[in-house]
Amino acid sequence: MNREKPRARLVNKHQYLENRLEKGSLFTFASAFAGASGVCLLISLLLMYLGLPPWRNDPLNIGIELFFAGGFFGVLCFGTGWIASKLFKAAAAVEKVAPITRHNTGELPAAQTLVRASERPITHCQTELLRAAGEGAETPSEQLLRAAQGNMDDA
Repeated sequence: MNREKPRARLVNKHQYLENRLEKGSLFTFASAFAGASGVCLLISLLLMYLGLPPWRNDPLNIGIELFFAGGFFGVLCFGTGWIASKLFKAAAAVEKVAPITRHNTGELPAAQTLVRASERPITHCQTELLRAAGEGAETPSEQLLRAAQGNMDDA
């Protein structure tokens, strides 16, 4: 019965911010429509209450007009509530993403990774020279790089 949570797709920071903006704006609009629906419901109930029996003998028929105005706001309440529910569902359906950081780069598939870490420890390759992966003309050894010991964050 333990369902595993779906992992968020890793994206760059720009795509992450666009995703958060899309989801946030959908929730904002949905909340605004839900609030408008609540206001319409209150107005509808108030107008329908004011249009009840005490106004029946009124020569201007204000009671009937108030009652129908309340019905109109009731329909408006239903419409804005329906739009709000659709927007909430659309916001919930936005794909979950996570920005790529140095802590989660290991989760990327090999096809999306340009460079992978070596399997050998760096202390054993101090004397080895780094060569290009492609085949072709040999590069003189004085132009090749040596593996440096240290942390990339120190640079």
